[in-house]
Amino acid sequence: MSVITPNAIQFDPRTLSDLATKLCETFGGEVQFWLQSDQWHHLTSSGDSDRTLSDEADHPELGRLLTESAATGRPEIVSTESATVLGIPIPRSSRKALVAVCEFECEQSDWLLKLAELFQRDLRSQSELLSLRQENQAFLRQVTNDFEELTFLRSMAELLEISELSFDFTAMAETVLPTLKPLLEADGLVLVAAENEVSSGKETLVHVGQPTVWAGSRSVSPETCQQLVIKYRSQCEVQPVVKNNFEGTPEAAGFPGVTSFIIVPIVNGTDFIGWLLALNRNNDRNMNTEDVPWEVSYLEFGTHEATLMSSSAAILATHARNVELFREREELLVSMVRALVSAIEAKDEYTRGHSERVALYGRRIAEELGLGAEYCERLYLTGLLHDVGKIGVRDAVLRKPGPLTDEEFEEIKQHPDKGWSILQDLEPLNYVLPGVLHHHENYNGRGYPDGLAGEDIPLDGRILAVADAFDAMTSDRPYRTGMPVERAETILKEGSGRQWDADMIDAFLRAMPDILTIKKTYQPRVQPIRQIAKAGR
Repeated sequence: MSVITPNAIQFDPRTLSDLATKLCETFGGEVQFWLQSDQWHHLTSSGDSDRTLSDEADHPELGRLLTESAATGRPEIVSTESATVLGIPIPRSSRKALVAVCEFECEQSDWLLKLAELFQRDLRSQSELLSLRQENQAFLRQVTNDFEELTFLRSMAELLEISELSFDFTAMAETVLPTLKPLLEADGLVLVAAENEVSSGKETLVHVGQPTVWAGSRSVSPETCQQLVIKYRSQCEVQPVVKNNFEGTPEAAGFPGVTSFIIVPIVNGTDFIGWLLALNRNNDRNMNTEDVPWEVSYLEFGTHEATLMSSSAAILATHARNVELFREREELLVSMVRALVSAIEAKDEYTRGHSERVALYGRRIAEELGLGAEYCERLYLTGLLHDVGKIGVRDAVLRKPGPLTDEEFEEIKQHPDKGWSILQDLEPLNYVLPGVLHHHENYNGRGYPDGLAGEDIPLDGRILAVADAFDAMTSDRPYRTGMPVERAETILKEGSGRQWDADMIDAFLRAMPDILTIKKTYQPRVQPIRQIAKAGR
């Protein structure tokens, strides 16, 4: 049997002090405490061991008393020539027995045993009561954690529902991770990105990238996080990888600072987006859970934390998929808009590029007015479509080389209404309708189609009216060449507050250098030419 040095054993001095007080109140006299480990150790008031039973060779009765009382769990008595010695086992959930020893100068053994049994029963009742209180605290903590997790998952679901789809995957992760980390009681929570590479065989290879979002402590280096995911990547594809007491194991070589972790993948269908990595359980590592075994689970990562991380990864993957679908829809809408614009320009080669230039000018004016990026992009699409109604105007009118008759001008004036009719059933493009319908309204109310005036004209219409007029005046037509920019600028200034909104004219003039650059550098899109298939192919 190995010998344990006196200071190798420690016990909570507060527990010893409480027990000693109760024993003295019950029996009087001096009390000693002996703790069984590999052998019996005497405990001082500070909870340390100052000697072992091997030091008590001249007291063999003490060894027999300690052994018998620990084995039976009941108080035992031995009598010597000088005293009666009472041993009382202290009820504990630990396998290490604790025995209180009292000496008396009397031989009333039966009375002492009954009193000791009563004391032990009372002590056991108090111990059970304390245990029940601790269990209640543990259950309360569990219920609190469950409530916090439900609140978290509900808030994530609401965020997923109400967040704009322009709120990309990284932005969503930056919102989710700081909220999730305290629920995991982890020192750090990291999003490690996946990097896709298309091989020569057109097969997509997925590599483990660098951490891109980090919540909490950065005590572990980014390179260590990356290598940790690389090592356990194949395992976490089957189920979350959970490692506790990792530090000091052979597997921990090369991962400094990592004591415990969880890794879960973020998968969008079959595509890897990244991995969530929780690092180092954050707890009181000095907590003594020997007497409260159910508390051990709070010191380690487990199924509970892994499930919560998996749910969060699923939420992030769902949002990433929604963003991807949103972008695909936006690309489809833009492609459809360009197809409509191409159809318009195919009717009149002299207006080729007009719609896109108006869109570019309008977006720049909106930026000058301090409107948001989303508004500016929507106005750009509106500008592309502002003349879509000209599809319904006769070619003879559109391409007429001379001035229009009153009847022909009335037909031209129908194109805003025709454009509205073409687009109004396309729900994703509803936001373009005000600009398409009202870009020929005049600020003084003498425009068309509805004769609106002032701020009753939608903002899109007031912006595009300026952009449209400038491009129309400075572009060539079959019956005239475009006027100089200076002349067009003078006309716009003269019409400020009457034909056009003065605020829009001011913004246009402030943005004039950029608008002239757009005009100078603009190149119409080159239409693709279909290759004629050869016979036999």
